[in-house]
Amino acid sequence: MATGAGHRHRGGGEQYVTAMEVDSATVIDRGDIVCMSSKKAVPASTLTAASSDLTLTGVADAFIGIARDSTAAGEATDISIDTEGLAEMPITSGTYKSGEMVSAALTDLSAAKDAEVAITTDTTYAIGVIMKNYDAATTSVLIRFWSSTHGSNAHQT
Repeated sequence: MATGAGHRHRGGGEQYVTAMEVDSATVIDRGDIVCMSSKKAVPASTLTAASSDLTLTGVADAFIGIARDSTAAGEATDISIDTEGLAEMPITSGTYKSGEMVSAALTDLSAAKDAEVAITTDTTYAIGVIMKNYDAATTSVLIRFWSSTHGSNAHQT
């Protein structure tokens, strides 16, 4: 789980928030990429699949947003989640351009990281876009993100 230090809500337009139930066995940290599973909030790392393609598609399809709060093990409660807006998120060191799409980062071929993004060129994996140019190497980027399950960009099935 993330420590939450890498995610920071940034101003610049409306920030949309929702509350979702978290199972008592689930731990979510502030700044985690949060997805929906069985109508409850879960960190992205819980959505694993047989391949990186299936994992990234699953995360993008179930993406609620970025956790605003944290939950502890044994705590069945609702959690506040930013569903659209701007956030600063950790990323692998590199240079990045405004408009590049981001997905959840992967730990290996089948597990998503809870609080880190990565560049993607595939729109089916995208959960947001980078909002400014980074000509010098950086490990944190400002992104605009949007929920696939809540709000104006939702594509619920």
